[in-house]
Amino acid sequence: MTSSAPAGSHRAAGIEKIIQNSNVDDVTAISRFYQSGLYQELSDEKSKLWHYGPMTLYTMYQEELLTGACEYPEEA
Repeated sequence: MTSSAPAGSHRAAGIEKIIQNSNVDDVTAISRFYQSGLYQELSDEKSKLWHYGPMTLYTMYQEELLTGACEYPEEA
């Protein structure tokens, strides 16, 4: 399968979703995401969050904004 999406497009897709749904510019969206607990967890190799897709990570980010907690989704 060949894709024309640039490397890191999963991250870009998540940030794009934040921008669209938060009505903020890209710099603000990226800054807010980098300050989140989700990003701290995502940055930790041991968390294994990197294996989730952009929509799952976006949902986790939104949940953190609403509840103040970063919770992992249940595995299927």
